[in-house]
Amino acid sequence: MKLLEYHSNLGTWMREYVKDVVADINDSRIWKRHEFFNSPGWTMMHLIVEGELALSKLVDDYELKVKHPDNFFSGSDGQSTSGLSIRDMVDTFDDVYTRLDKEVSARLQQLREAPISDEELKVVLTKELDYYLHLLTTHLAMHCDALLKWRFASGLK
Repeated sequence: MKLLEYHSNLGTWMREYVKDVVADINDSRIWKRHEFFNSPGWTMMHLIVEGELALSKLVDDYELKVKHPDNFFSGSDGQSTSGLSIRDMVDTFDDVYTRLDKEVSARLQQLREAPISDEELKVVLTKELDYYLHLLTTHLAMHCDALLKWRFASGLK
């Protein structure tokens, strides 16, 4: 198996895991924030926003679905909500990351050759492909961990 195929398989697995981790959370609890743990609603919206921003860099006419992305960039203030149900968030998340995976796969060579454009990320990443693979794998894994900690703090198994 090639490394990029591995990343694609891992990304698909992580997307399914995110969806499984939040699937049984009641809409009345999705915005409950615990100290040190963002709510599942905020986390899902953050992942959607990050995926959409990545898509908008790849697809010229991509139209953002999230109307106020600034509320979901870094750390919940405990006040931000989206008005979406957990089911709607899961569906949007799935649509965004499935499309992102396809768009990245269609541009592998171009992204592999392009130097990273984000000044802050240049410290740790060298190519644009590194950024997209991070979003599709390790970024999701990091937030899965946070979602699982939220579940534990909420008394959910």
